[in-house]
Amino acid sequence: MRWSGTLKLHFTPFFSAAEETVASAEEAWTNEGGHMHARGGHIVQTPQSAKPYKVLFDHEDGTDTEQPCTTMRECEALIRRRTPTPPLRDTSRDQEACAL
Repeated sequence: MRWSGTLKLHFTPFFSAAEETVASAEEAWTNEGGHMHARGGHIVQTPQSAKPYKVLFDHEDGTDTEQPCTTMRECEALIRRRTPTPPLRDTSRDQEACAL
C-alpha cells in the first residue's frame, strides 16, 4: 500500500514533544483569561493532603477562599491570574540620603 498524503513539517524551538507540552501547559496557566476577583492571596503548605499546597484568597467582602494546587508554580500562576497587578510606585520624589 502506498501513502499518498503530504508530510507537513513545522518548526518548533523545543527539543522534544514533552518539552513543548510542558511549555504549552505553563502558557495556559498564565493566559487563562484572568479572573480577578480577589484582593490578595498567599500560599500555604498542606503536606497531609492529596495536593501539597493551597492558595488562600482574600476577598473585598471579607470572605476567604482556598484553592488546592499540585505545585508551587501552579499556585503562583493562580495568584497572578486572580489578583490585580499593584500600581507602579511614584519615584519622582526619591532623593539621595543626606550625609551627616
